[in-house]
Amino acid sequence: MVFLSISPLEARWLGSNAPQTSVSDIISSESGENSVDISADSGGYVIDYAIKMFKLKEMGTRVRFTGRCDSACTLYLALPTKQTCVGEGAYFRFHSPQASTSKGIQSAQVFLQSKYPAWVRDWIDNQGGLSTQLLTMNYDYVRQFMPRCSSLVARR
Repeated sequence: MVFLSISPLEARWLGSNAPQTSVSDIISSESGENSVDISADSGGYVIDYAIKMFKLKEMGTRVRFTGRCDSACTLYLALPTKQTCVGEGAYFRFHSPQASTSKGIQSAQVFLQSKYPAWVRDWIDNQGGLSTQLLTMNYDYVRQFMPRCSSLVARR
């Protein structure tokens, strides 16, 4: 099993009780390649997605966005561009993190903003920032910053 390596600052934010998830839990591919398809991901806990994102980055796993990526799933946008591609029909929905305390909400929001690339942060700022309202980033915008999946496949 391979486990996540994170910086001391990230470990402190994530907490010592962060779950240890094996790479086999997050990597799936019909062809046996080191890749994962995101097509109908509703998101979940930021901590779980942070761990998965760091593992994908560490393993160099290719992430193909082909459909819906909501909430904490959008952390995958923090992966290096060389590891990602976007397909037609992909879209990303953002909202302010939810937590039991205002400090938890603020900490999660600071973490998300620190991981997103500048083009995502700029888009969020241009939409008025994260709030309880769902913001949708569409394929036409994302493809300006991320290779299309068909072009990534062609380069293999």
